Amino acid sequence: MFSRSLLYRPRFARRRPSNALAALGFMALGAAIALAVRPAVERVRAARSSPDRIDDGLLVDRVRAALDRTVNGAATVDVRARDGLVVLKGPARPEQIEELVACAQRVEGVRGVDNRMSVYGA
Repeated sequence: MFSRSLLYRPRFARRRPSNALAALGFMALGAAIALAVRPAVERVRAARSSPDRIDDGLLVDRVRAALDRTVNGAATVDVRARDGLVVLKGPARPEQIEELVACAQRVEGVRGVDNRMSVYGA
Protein backbone atom coordinates (compact mmCIF):
# COMPACT_ATOMS: atom_id res chain seq x y z
CA MET A 1 0.00 0.00 0.00
CA PHE A 2 0.95 3.63 -0.41
CA SER A 3 1.81 5.75 2.53
CA ARG A 4 0.12 9.04 3.11
CA SER A 5 3.35 11.06 2.81
CA LEU A 6 3.88 9.88 -0.76
CA LEU A 7 0.41 10.92 -1.79
CA TYR A 8 0.70 14.47 -0.46
CA ARG A 9 4.42 15.18 -0.54
CA PRO A 10 6.51 13.21 -2.98
CA ARG A 11 10.16 12.76 -2.19
CA PHE A 12 11.50 15.10 -4.93
CA ALA A 13 8.74 17.72 -4.94
CA ARG A 14 9.53 21.31 -4.00
CA ARG A 15 8.13 22.55 -0.81
CA ARG A 16 5.87 25.59 -1.17
CA PRO A 17 6.44 28.51 1.18
CA SER A 18 3.78 29.12 3.72
CA ASN A 19 1.23 31.85 3.08
CA ALA A 20 2.91 34.07 5.67
CA LEU A 21 6.23 33.91 3.81
CA ALA A 22 4.52 34.58 0.48
CA ALA A 23 2.75 37.60 1.98
CA LEU A 24 6.06 38.97 3.24
CA GLY A 25 7.52 38.61 -0.25
CA PHE A 26 4.65 40.56 -1.79
CA MET A 27 4.91 43.23 0.89
CA ALA A 28 8.62 43.62 0.18
CA LEU A 29 7.90 43.85 -3.53
CA GLY A 30 5.26 46.53 -2.88
CA ALA A 31 7.67 48.51 -0.73
CA ALA A 32 10.36 48.32 -3.41
CA ILE A 33 7.94 49.55 -6.06
CA ALA A 34 6.77 52.38 -3.81
CA LEU A 35 10.35 53.53 -3.28
CA ALA A 36 11.10 53.40 -6.99
CA VAL A 37 7.96 55.32 -7.96
CA ARG A 38 8.13 57.95 -5.21
CA PRO A 39 10.10 60.59 -7.22
CA ALA A 40 7.59 60.46 -10.08
CA VAL A 41 4.67 60.73 -7.67
CA GLU A 42 6.25 63.75 -5.99
CA ARG A 43 6.74 65.48 -9.37
CA VAL A 44 3.09 64.93 -10.27
CA ARG A 45 1.91 66.22 -6.90
CA ALA A 46 4.10 69.30 -7.24
CA ALA A 47 2.78 69.99 -10.75
CA ARG A 48 -0.82 69.65 -9.60
CA SER A 49 -0.37 71.85 -6.57
CA SER A 50 1.08 74.72 -8.61
CA PRO A 51 -1.92 76.58 -10.09
CA ASP A 52 0.31 79.01 -12.01
CA ARG A 53 1.95 76.35 -14.14
CA ILE A 54 -0.15 74.44 -16.68
CA ASP A 55 1.17 72.12 -19.36
CA ASP A 56 1.24 73.81 -22.78
CA GLY A 57 -0.60 70.96 -24.50
CA LEU A 58 -3.38 71.09 -21.93
CA LEU A 59 -3.55 74.87 -22.27
CA VAL A 60 -3.90 74.62 -26.07
CA ASP A 61 -6.73 72.08 -25.65
CA ARG A 62 -8.52 74.34 -23.16
CA VAL A 63 -8.23 77.40 -25.40
CA ARG A 64 -9.41 75.48 -28.48
CA ALA A 65 -12.44 74.17 -26.59
CA ALA A 66 -13.30 77.64 -25.30
CA LEU A 67 -12.96 79.18 -28.76
CA ASP A 68 -15.12 76.49 -30.35
CA ARG A 69 -17.86 77.05 -27.76
CA THR A 70 -17.78 80.83 -28.05
CA VAL A 71 -17.06 81.77 -31.68
CA ASN A 72 -18.56 80.22 -34.78
CA GLY A 73 -15.83 79.26 -37.27
CA ALA A 74 -12.99 79.15 -34.74
CA ALA A 75 -11.73 75.86 -36.22
CA THR A 76 -9.55 77.79 -38.70
CA VAL A 77 -7.63 79.45 -35.86
CA ASP A 78 -4.20 77.99 -35.09
CA VAL A 79 -3.57 77.94 -31.33
CA ARG A 80 -0.10 77.52 -29.84
CA ALA A 81 1.18 77.99 -26.30
CA ARG A 82 4.51 78.36 -24.58
CA ASP A 83 4.89 78.98 -20.84
CA GLY A 84 1.34 80.32 -20.56
CA LEU A 85 1.60 82.66 -23.55
CA VAL A 86 -0.99 81.77 -26.20
CA VAL A 87 -0.46 82.65 -29.88
CA LEU A 88 -3.53 82.91 -32.14
CA LYS A 89 -2.96 82.76 -35.92
CA GLY A 90 -5.31 82.47 -38.83
CA PRO A 91 -7.96 84.33 -40.80
CA ALA A 92 -11.05 85.80 -39.13
CA ARG A 93 -13.55 88.58 -39.58
CA PRO A 94 -12.76 91.84 -37.74
CA GLU A 95 -15.55 91.43 -35.17
CA GLN A 96 -14.45 87.87 -34.44
CA ILE A 97 -10.84 88.77 -33.71
CA GLU A 98 -11.64 90.77 -30.59
CA GLU A 99 -13.96 88.04 -29.37
CA LEU A 100 -11.34 85.34 -29.99
CA VAL A 101 -8.65 87.23 -28.08
CA ALA A 102 -10.98 88.02 -25.16
CA CYS A 103 -12.11 84.40 -25.01
CA ALA A 104 -8.52 83.11 -24.95
CA GLN A 105 -7.61 85.54 -22.16
CA ARG A 106 -10.44 84.21 -19.97
CA VAL A 107 -9.11 80.63 -20.01
CA GLU A 108 -7.51 79.59 -16.74
CA GLY A 109 -3.72 79.37 -17.00
CA VAL A 110 -3.31 81.87 -19.85
CA ARG A 111 -0.76 84.54 -18.91
CA GLY A 112 -1.03 86.47 -22.17
CA VAL A 113 -2.34 86.33 -25.74
CA ASP A 114 -0.28 87.20 -28.82
CA ASN A 115 -2.76 88.22 -31.54
CA ARG A 116 -1.42 87.31 -34.98
CA MET A 117 -4.83 87.01 -36.61
CA SER A 118 -5.30 88.20 -40.16
CA VAL A 119 -8.45 90.01 -41.35
CA TYR A 120 -10.51 88.62 -44.18
CA GLY A 121 -13.89 89.72 -45.52
CA ALA A 122 -15.79 92.79 -44.41
